[in-house]
Amino acid sequence: MTPHGEGWGSTDPDVIPLLIDQGFDGELKLRFPEDYAEELKALLDEQGLSHSTAAEFSSGVDLAIEVVNVLEVPGALAALAAVIRTIVHRHDGKKFVLKRGDVEVQASGYSEKHVKELLDEAARRQAELDGDR
Repeated sequence: MTPHGEGWGSTDPDVIPLLIDQGFDGELKLRFPEDYAEELKALLDEQGLSHSTAAEFSSGVDLAIEVVNVLEVPGALAALAAVIRTIVHRHDGKKFVLKRGDVEVQASGYSEKHVKELLDEAARRQAELDGDR
């Protein structure tokens, strides 16, 4: 695992990055350390979220990528926020850094409201991109 914590350049093993990126129509890409891939996929399954694993060979970092369908399913953003909340609580004592574009949310002592706002903004931007295609 290559941690990319605060500023995405940290080597602190107690900092866990979670990058939220635009995907294709109706999707968001989650990038996170490979050590958490199975756990995250199981939580997405538990929440009934449609997802698939993606590969990116040019990123230069050791992050897993899971593509999640969030725009076509009612309640999907709330379910994704629940997945993030669960992972943060399971790894109490570690600091999660959630990043979407220029917005970063520190998830140690985070507000679930802030995480939901971050996801809402990502979904809004994805809907705009989908409309431009």
